[in-house]
Amino acid sequence: MEALPTYLEGFWLSGGGTMGISILVMLSTFLALGTTLVYRIWLHPLSVFPGPKCCSVSSIPVAWAQLRGRNHEFVSSLHKKYGSVVRISPNELSFISGAAWNDIYSRSKGRPALERDRTFFNDMLVDPETITMANETTHTRIRRSMAPAFSPRALLEQEPIIQANINLLMDKLEARAGSGGAPTDLRAWFNYTTFDLIGDLAFGESFGCLATSTCHEWVQFVLDHFYTSTLLHVVHRFRPFNRVLAALLPKSLIEKRKAHDSMTLAKVHRRLEVQARRNDFTQHLLDATEAGTLSPREVEKQASVLILAGSETTSVALTFAIYLVLTHKPVLDQLNDELHSTFKEEQAINLLSVNHLKYLHAVIQETLRFCPPISNGFPRQTPPQGATVDGMFIPGKTVVNINHWAAYRSPRNFTLPEQFLPERWLGDPRFDEDAKDVFQPFSVGPRNCIGKKFAYDSMKLILAKFLWRFKPTLLDKSRSWLDHQPTFVSFHQPPLLVDLEIQGQ
Repeated sequence: MEALPTYLEGFWLSGGGTMGISILVMLSTFLALGTTLVYRIWLHPLSVFPGPKCCSVSSIPVAWAQLRGRNHEFVSSLHKKYGSVVRISPNELSFISGAAWNDIYSRSKGRPALERDRTFFNDMLVDPETITMANETTHTRIRRSMAPAFSPRALLEQEPIIQANINLLMDKLEARAGSGGAPTDLRAWFNYTTFDLIGDLAFGESFGCLATSTCHEWVQFVLDHFYTSTLLHVVHRFRPFNRVLAALLPKSLIEKRKAHDSMTLAKVHRRLEVQARRNDFTQHLLDATEAGTLSPREVEKQASVLILAGSETTSVALTFAIYLVLTHKPVLDQLNDELHSTFKEEQAINLLSVNHLKYLHAVIQETLRFCPPISNGFPRQTPPQGATVDGMFIPGKTVVNINHWAAYRSPRNFTLPEQFLPERWLGDPRFDEDAKDVFQPFSVGPRNCIGKKFAYDSMKLILAKFLWRFKPTLLDKSRSWLDHQPTFVSFHQPPLLVDLEIQGQ
């Protein structure tokens, strides 16, 4: 090999060659970044969709909003500025129209449902053997096996268990009301109730929260799980570095997950050892096992899903509902009128009778619109050949989603969207132009919430019995309770403090 020319050799030895390589690397990096920016802003298949330039070039803005628990507000602000469809990251579109629901989440002949987005539904977060992660064939089989547990007939069979837990809540609150002591945190007590209720129905034993007036470790696990979920959603946005970033998460989160799995398994095994038939969720899964449609392992795997899906979100909705009722006196008065004109005694309030309370149903509907517990939705991905969503062709492998908060708070969809008005669900002509097909708090399609009726009925029963027995007064320190609550999958709610007085005293 020939030696370098003398002037080049001197330049290299003096450090000029190293500097030149560094400059070359920097120029190459800037060129690559510049090319990426130009492509994503002007040449990318999604460049025709509106949205801020910063979101077109990077996932950092939406990731930052997620980490702060403000993604619902961030996406809502973008829709108010850019319209019904917004590009919120380089490969992601957010929709808020009613037509988009079926296009994204439903299936029809010749058109399968869109696949779940693996950034959101990743195997580091959810057990791949649960109904949440199952493929379409397995999901259909598991759901068909679980469906009888949530039928109207099954709910009536489960009513003694449901009533027992709710009556314990009422008795505990009455004892507090009669003591004249400290204010009552309804957020905590609704949490105790929903966890005990779901635990009783899923495992054959409650968590003992109501009996001990304390949080079970499961409650804190679920809150931690929701925050961990958000962290994992964020790190999975940044492939191929997601595995490295995930490895940097605190080991305590992994240990809590393992402890939770062990506790779940132990509770399931105790329930499986019960020989007598019991009208609860697990009994229907056992029936499916005997019929050969579910394996014992699949029964074990679905138990934690029931807890995660049915406890915290219901508690969040209940707490939102009672806050909104207490801060809107005309609503409270009309709800009390309906309850006390319909029922002459508390014992008459049951799963059948509460479904005749039209105003109560409207209050719950408006609560789920005004403050949807799961605000950010569950994203899907278009197939390689692309798909049509809301009348628009969406390129293949694009992440698409409907943000509940943005859709329900949009003036495009609802009249007076920032006001809590149950009358919009009762035929009031002021709201004739509302796009009510946008309102899908339990989603649509084959993967919608299987426990929708259970959630509605349990919320109605708790609210009806609570307002029948008590006159709650919101403390001044909780007047601004609703302001700026963060959401990590579901909302992280502070204590909701009230003074309780027993009706008629």
